[in-house]
Amino acid sequence: MASYSVLPSGKWRAQVSIHNSRESRSFRTKREAVAWASTREHLLTKEVEKRREIVSRHGPSMPKDIDALYETKHPVPNTSGIYVLFNEGVPTYVGKSMNVLARVNSHAEKGRVFTHYSYIACPPEELDKKEAKLIKDILPSENKPQIATK
Repeated sequence: MASYSVLPSGKWRAQVSIHNSRESRSFRTKREAVAWASTREHLLTKEVEKRREIVSRHGPSMPKDIDALYETKHPVPNTSGIYVLFNEGVPTYVGKSMNVLARVNSHAEKGRVFTHYSYIACPPEELDKKEAKLIKDILPSENKPQIATK
């Protein structure tokens, strides 16, 4: 739900609150405030729906790592781990790297579209297993289905 108010400076403040997520921003005109709030409400609702879909698929066995991934974290250089690329709050790609920051930057340089990313640091020997599990758990749209091998 969005609310609007005029600040003492004459600017308009828009506040959006959707399921425990709250954002606000100031604008020169009410028209700009309404446009921003409408877009943010849509994106936050989409993110909440995706989270609920993942939770309903896993029930009480929901991996704790997944919920933590929705908070953007930026790794220090040379951190190995699993990363998730998000587009407007929806996880679209899961990958692994010995240097997460360099790998995410290479995705951006090659033109992959994403609005933000997050990661889970993990030792190199666990990368393959954790990446496969996360892909299975969140079903990102840009990952190819994993084929089980015997």
